[in-house]
Amino acid sequence: MSQSTGRATESNGNGQVTRAPTLSVTVLNYNYGRYLVGCLDSILRQTFEDFELVIIDDRSPDNSLEVIRPYLKDPRVRLVAHTKNVGYGGSLVEGTSECSRGEFVMVISADDLVLRPDAFERQIAALRKTPNAAFCFSGYNSFHDDGKLVEHQRSYEGDRVLDGAEFFRDYATRQAVQVLHTGTMLRKSKYFLAGGYRRDLNICLDFAMWLMLCQEGEVAYIDDELYGYRTHPGQMSQSLKKAHANVKECLSAVEVACDRAQQKGLPVAELRDEAIQYILFAIAIADAFNDRSKLALARSASALLLQPRLTLMAPGLRVVLARLALGGVRYQRALSWVRARTGASSARP
Repeated sequence: MSQSTGRATESNGNGQVTRAPTLSVTVLNYNYGRYLVGCLDSILRQTFEDFELVIIDDRSPDNSLEVIRPYLKDPRVRLVAHTKNVGYGGSLVEGTSECSRGEFVMVISADDLVLRPDAFERQIAALRKTPNAAFCFSGYNSFHDDGKLVEHQRSYEGDRVLDGAEFFRDYATRQAVQVLHTGTMLRKSKYFLAGGYRRDLNICLDFAMWLMLCQEGEVAYIDDELYGYRTHPGQMSQSLKKAHANVKECLSAVEVACDRAQQKGLPVAELRDEAIQYILFAIAIADAFNDRSKLALARSASALLLQPRLTLMAPGLRVVLARLALGGVRYQRALSWVRARTGASSARP
């Protein structure tokens, strides 16, 4: 077992150096011992077996290390057990940029699941089929801590390969396109071209990554729920304390990505204002529609502080305020009335 705050040793269970695998999977864990068995079992039962599994434990105070130890008998599994807590961003960069040796890399949160045993196989096939594809994502299911399904999330109808500029436009401006960090498979060469995960961010590193990575190639999508995303109160995205930081980081991600697109002469730089308006309220809208009113209001207030002009012009602000003011039933009635009068299919931006 490796005890480190930095790079893991490149070795198997016998202490011998092994060849680089096709895929490197990083599992990020902090205090999720109660979820680890489900997560690790779902990874190790994959039909595609040429992968390494790097578990980064960020000095968990629970029984995580006890849960992990039996899995180290599998020569594909390595553990980096931090002797001090370095945080989510540090662990993420360590796992992907320093410890991963594969041609492809992915991150799976310790509280999430791989739902289908052929998930890795299908994603690698999609990336092999399109050599210029920078990454491959899929649909997913979100579920409560008790296992109850919340929703099926699919971004497009049917498997497809999107031009990078097309994906940027959809992802930066449309609520319907969602990329789950868990399970999104990256071509490592493209990952480094995009600059890797930003070390100045702590929360929305994945959002920033997709906006940069799609500028380096095409994007493959598999229209099936390959992964499961667990929602529970302990997540960063549902922390009232971190709501302002989240909005600020997402705003920075959009601005930096649009600057990069302008430098590369890509046709998406013109989307800056629209993308900023979208991201200022994308999470706030989700909070409002999931009865997290305090979070929705906190994010809306942050948007107003950070971008007052674009916030007041944003359709998302009207959606959030209407949903919070009317509640679920009356909002749906009002929405039905608007649709009948205008022929609109949705009141979300």
